[in-house]
Amino acid sequence: MAGETFNITFEFINGTIDKVTGPYGVGRKIGAQDIKFKTSTYGLPFVDDAIDTTDPNDPLLVKCYMIIGGYKVQVPCS
Repeated sequence: MAGETFNITFEFINGTIDKVTGPYGVGRKIGAQDIKFKTSTYGLPFVDDAIDTTDPNDPLLVKCYMIIGGYKVQVPCS
């Protein structure tokens, strides 16, 4: 999937990000369970791999996420 193009949209309320939507749906706010996700030294988001074990047919399915404005959004892995 290298080189794949996808869109991420933002919704703002009073100049603050209120909602982030990626190619797989709406992102969710980062919570205490996501403590491993941190921003770079430049304050920019990064893509991190996470193991999703909620699918009983494929418990080692790898999903990739981008952290944007405090929201975790699933994106294509490359």
